[in-house]
Amino acid sequence: MSTFAVILNEPNERVVARLRETFPEPNHLSLSPTVYLVSGDLLVEGLTAALGFAGDDAIDGAVGVVFRLNGTYGGRIHQSVWDWLARAEAVMA
Repeated sequence: MSTFAVILNEPNERVVARLRETFPEPNHLSLSPTVYLVSGDLLVEGLTAALGFAGDDAIDGAVGVVFRLNGTYGGRIHQSVWDWLARAEAVMA
């Protein structure tokens, strides 16, 4: 399993619907209407296609970026985010 950050240029319900369908809870966490954490067994290219950023099923106007996280992160945010990241990292181990 890998952990990813998905950052949308602007809110896009079609992309978010795909994200929720493809990665049901607890495999995603919404940080804001444009930022999501996702855990799954795939590569960045597969995630960008699944969300509609690329490929034959791309969503018109879907603009965003996907980063694969390497287990190094920091900052200040709600405890639930740290808990989610710890769970996602434990699944990868």
